[in-house]
Amino acid sequence: MRSPPPSANPLDLADEIAQTTVEMKRLGWTEAQGRACLLQRYGKRSRQQLSDEELLDFLHFLQQQPTPGELSF
Repeated sequence: MRSPPPSANPLDLADEIAQTTVEMKRLGWTEAQGRACLLQRYGKRSRQQLSDEELLDFLHFLQQQPTPGELSF
């Protein structure tokens, strides 16, 4: 039995969505702040509406933000 080509399977990005939640908590963001960022960057109101590429971009964006209260040099 042949398996479908990899592109036929949507990526399971549940871990990445969970990581964005962790990053938003680290930044001290409220749900409203996260939603505002999604609207500004992607024109979408929730992470579930993002394409795979947009979700990964959002995660990388969050990871690059300094933790509030940390000094950056």
